[in-house]
Amino acid sequence: MSRLLDDAGLSWRSGPCLPAWQSLSAALQRQGDCLGLRHADGAPDGPALQLMHPDLQPLQTRFTGLPALPLELSTEFTLQAACGLMSVHGRASGRLQALGVNYLATLNAALAWQGSLAAAVGQLRGGRFHEVALQPAAGALLSIGQYLAGATAPEDPEHLLPGADDALARPPFLSADGVLFELETLDSHPWRQFWNALGVSDAIAGKAWQRFLLRYARAVAPMPAECLDALAGLPLARIQAIAAECGVALVPVRDAAQRQGDSNYTASAASPWQIRRGVAAPAPHRAAPVRLPLEGIRVLESCRRIQGPWPGTCCRCSVPK
Repeated sequence: MSRLLDDAGLSWRSGPCLPAWQSLSAALQRQGDCLGLRHADGAPDGPALQLMHPDLQPLQTRFTGLPALPLELSTEFTLQAACGLMSVHGRASGRLQALGVNYLATLNAALAWQGSLAAAVGQLRGGRFHEVALQPAAGALLSIGQYLAGATAPEDPEHLLPGADDALARPPFLSADGVLFELETLDSHPWRQFWNALGVSDAIAGKAWQRFLLRYARAVAPMPAECLDALAGLPLARIQAIAAECGVALVPVRDAAQRQGDSNYTASAASPWQIRRGVAAPAPHRAAPVRLPLEGIRVLESCRRIQGPWPGTCCRCSVPK
């Protein structure tokens, strides 16, 4: 099979994605740069993304709208509102709240790249794949799939509306010297030791652990008042020392300007990928894909935590069940 990413053989160019959503075009550009792909001169009028390679037929990716949400009305803000992200994000703050970053632009750009590259692989496997259609609203709904599942479960559906919990009784935590910070641990034992060292009982620490553990699944993490009061009575340096001793990670919350002052900021902002030539195994003899470009390819997934299923989930979007 042709090596798509070798020697800058794969080039791309992008037309205007959506007139009112310039951050989507910027996300496509950024992700193409991170992949190390060459940006060709010129821009097509229609496709959001066009891939070119000596071994490929013309391959175009377009965005499509919904009857209730046409493309000309699709922006980061309108999609977050229409698809429920503002409601989910507002569970912890007590009001409908938009994410303050170009989350859906980044997500839909990633889906566009993934669909385009999957179609390219499908072509190289003998299939006839020349166009990819992507609905930004569908990408937005994909991003809150676990919350939709929780709210529509046939047994004990979740009713977690904005304002149901105290908006102040949640991470990030606050120290006595006024520093906001986050805690992280994947194990209940360091968590219990940490709170015990702060004078919090096992019962309260266990209650806090259940809420903390489900914060990704529920988008809310109301902490017991005893935990918040214990932290608010100590300076950050003392809390950091206790966290380090117990094996709990602690990170102060900082703004973008503070992050840019770090010595490793420039390196971290560069491409996260390193692509190098490996030894290719002989391609198995399979029938050319017909319905989906990656059909016949088996996806193996092994993960334990909530962040783990995303790569497999995204890959399975191009593989039939």
